[in-house]
Amino acid sequence: MEIVSAIKDLCRKHGTSMARLERELGFAAGSICKWDSKIPSVERIARVADYFGVTLDAIIGRGQSLESLTGIQEVYLSLARSAQEKGIDAADLEILMEAARSIQNRKNEQ
Repeated sequence: MEIVSAIKDLCRKHGTSMARLERELGFAAGSICKWDSKIPSVERIARVADYFGVTLDAIIGRGQSLESLTGIQEVYLSLARSAQEKGIDAADLEILMEAARSIQNRKNEQ
């Protein structure tokens, strides 16, 4: 499941809108809709999870097979899962993700 689809489902189940969620979390209007193409920070996903009282797994699609993902999405989900299991700080995970993005960008430029 895509991150945005999972959040839309949670909004629907909780009787709220994406716009209201963004306002209440202090996110820019329309920012969540961009998360399928621009991966958000773990901290932002965690804030959404906390808002709805669900785990990160519920938002990142832990049940989804990694084989169905490609590139940076696969790395992101793998790191997010490992971090959650091992209690790695979100700031440290962001450093790892920046390294992964940098590697992906270099590959795309070649």
